[in-house]
Amino acid sequence: MLLSWSCNRVFDAPEPFPDADIKATITIQDLKALHAVKGRFDRITADGVIAGVVTADDRSGNFYRSIVLQDNTGGIALLLERTGLYNDYPIGRKVFVKVKGLMLGDYRGLIQLGADVDVSDPADITLAGIAASLLSRYLVKGSLNNVVVPATVTKAQLTTALHDPYQNTLIRLNNAEFAVADSGATYANAKAKITGSYRLYTCTDTLVAVRTSAYATFAGIRLPAGNGTVTGIYSVFNSEKQLMIRDTADVQLKALRCTRVTVPDVEQPYTAGIALTASPLLLHFNALDSVLPQGMYLYTGATATGIGTATNFIHSRTSWANTSGGFKNYASAAGLQMQSTQAQQQAANDRAAGVRQVTVTDKGVAFVFEINNTTGKTGIELDWNMQSLDAGAERTTQWTVDYAQGLNPTVFTPLQTIPEVVITGGGRFSNTPIKVVLPEVLHNNSRKLTLRIAALQATAGSGSRATTAIDNVRISWR
Repeated sequence: MLLSWSCNRVFDAPEPFPDADIKATITIQDLKALHAVKGRFDRITADGVIAGVVTADDRSGNFYRSIVLQDNTGGIALLLERTGLYNDYPIGRKVFVKVKGLMLGDYRGLIQLGADVDVSDPADITLAGIAASLLSRYLVKGSLNNVVVPATVTKAQLTTALHDPYQNTLIRLNNAEFAVADSGATYANAKAKITGSYRLYTCTDTLVAVRTSAYATFAGIRLPAGNGTVTGIYSVFNSEKQLMIRDTADVQLKALRCTRVTVPDVEQPYTAGIALTASPLLLHFNALDSVLPQGMYLYTGATATGIGTATNFIHSRTSWANTSGGFKNYASAAGLQMQSTQAQQQAANDRAAGVRQVTVTDKGVAFVFEINNTTGKTGIELDWNMQSLDAGAERTTQWTVDYAQGLNPTVFTPLQTIPEVVITGGGRFSNTPIKVVLPEVLHNNSRKLTLRIAALQATAGSGSRATTAIDNVRISWR
């Protein structure tokens, strides 16, 4: 979509700086308002200038090829195809951006300003940054050492709406702490290059997930165990509320933790789930005509703070294109083709556990694996094949992998998948290998571990919903 201003109105600019012969003509809030539809790309065709102070740069490596600008109306991520941006655009510098010719988009609901559409991955079209050679055309440097005071907010003030006023702004959360179970974990897995994501809590509620790049200079530092304040850039990833810190100085958790009952000391050992006896442990689905693998369960109504409601599995063999809802016994995509007939699917001995989503299960379906414990186990990985089976299903489903500990899990912590985005549907027939490296906090632990492969957000698009299956589930460790 092409964008232009509806009039030549000049908005009130922030205080002018004598070292930059340029003024803002629109606010960041009004610029972002031009991006009205999630997932769309909007070219800006009219003259306009925004001005903001840099609140995040790439010095620590947690922000990559991007900076975040903020004025008194909001913030926006600016994608720039260069490293070492902090040398020219450090935190505290005022930057003016000439927006004509640039493009607005969003990444999983987080609005960004860049140059063009990146179609290098047809399955995941994103916004490309401004080329390094063109930075001087669009960006004008202003004064240094400007201070942006973070807004102290509560969980109730933060949403995942496309135009949430706190999105891409500097915020502060009080009375925050990481989970006891995450004590000893590092911000990210620098060795395996796995992004870290750990939830913050208050004494009575969950807050947001602190997300850290594996390439951040502080990725290998352990999470602090106390209570206090955490400052960072508020972001979203679909339905997930996230906080991106600039460095560990943003995390001031030095006070005493909340007083709460800790359950690990009183939990009874769990024995009804998956026992990690010999690595790798393979979960086979070729007996689905009669039984699910030990320790595997199926749920509807799953959320980030609830496991949902256990549901039944339809053991009779079902074709990929069958549109009735439920968890079902499908032929695996391995060894078959998109054009395989219903008879070929029925005859296939290689089976996969799957689900057909319908209106009432548009979100909240989950494949759940309950592991008795990880005592004596390190380097734990989960691998499986994610299969999109009905090429006639146009809607897309995005899948999340998360975990919880304890006999009765309530709050789930997201894990990074490889590849990072897992989507089924969209008219695709696919059989994609997926890997998850479990964080160190889950190593050598006597508590029950619940792992979920879940669709926690509504499907996207129109038409019928996907038939999604999992196969070749493998848990390995050292």
